[in-house]
Amino acid sequence: MKVFCTLTLCALALTISAAPKKLAPIISTGAGGRLVYDVDEAGDRVPDFSTCGYAGQEQAVPNASVRVVVAPVAGDETARIQKALDYAGSLTPDASGLRGAVLLLKGEHHIFGQLRITQSGVILRGQGMGDDGTTLMAEGLDRRTLIRLLGRDDASTISNANWVVGSPRVPVGSVRLPLWDASGLKVGDSIEVVRPSTKEWINLLGMTEFGGGIGDWRLVWKPGSRDLVWDRIIQKIETNVLTLDAPLTTALETNFGGGYVRTVAWPGRISNMGVENLRLISGSDPQNAKDENHAWFAITLENVKDAWVRQVTFQHFAGSAVAIYETCQRVTV
Repeated sequence: MKVFCTLTLCALALTISAAPKKLAPIISTGAGGRLVYDVDEAGDRVPDFSTCGYAGQEQAVPNASVRVVVAPVAGDETARIQKALDYAGSLTPDASGLRGAVLLLKGEHHIFGQLRITQSGVILRGQGMGDDGTTLMAEGLDRRTLIRLLGRDDASTISNANWVVGSPRVPVGSVRLPLWDASGLKVGDSIEVVRPSTKEWINLLGMTEFGGGIGDWRLVWKPGSRDLVWDRIIQKIETNVLTLDAPLTTALETNFGGGYVRTVAWPGRISNMGVENLRLISGSDPQNAKDENHAWFAITLENVKDAWVRQVTFQHFAGSAVAIYETCQRVTV
């Protein structure tokens, strides 16, 4: 019995000494209530997404002055409201880039077509998102988008052989990007940081086929076909090290292709527009819970930056309430 107790105590002591150490929190609250992000042994950290949204959170979503007022009438109002949006888009923007708001008065506005905001600084606004506010009814049986915020897809990029990542590894969450040579780049430049989809990386992820080994050639992830691209702005340059306006969300590693930078010119990307204070409803068959023959998306954004959708409710759309495509930057919903 004495031997048994001794062995038991020894085992207990070993168990206690082998207990794992308490790990530091990945994210904690620091002075003034600000989040503190822990860095691991590889230098990785959870990306700080506080710069997401309108103007990178450097300013509040603005309130534009009303330039056109549209009252509800019987029948299809697509052309009337579109004419008002186009008129607002023809006005001269103010110092903040706003042209003005089109105000839809309370009641039901029936839309059999599609509304488009294609100029910067234009806002579509209602007088409330509740039952007693402004309602846009997407009528008809076609699978369309009700409201599109739509710039032009005319981006062009310039690459330089020297704008290659100059470190064996840039960690996750980093806003600092070392290059071999940053000559030709300047503060304020819009750039794309590209991580190539190399054969080595694809093999490591086990993504040589998307089809679970079925073998369909259309499902093969081919090197170079799906690169990762970050849309960023240069805030500072110090001895060939760029400081970006937002962090990278994946490490850049030399053994998996590293990364490079290219500048972007995008004259047709529009900004400072929004949809607000509305109720959007898609017509649907109340007798068919699986009905999809009606408006698909309520609002989509393409080739847009610094935009917003706020105080808007949605009912019966078959797809998304708000769809933000990869050509967008800094959008608040």
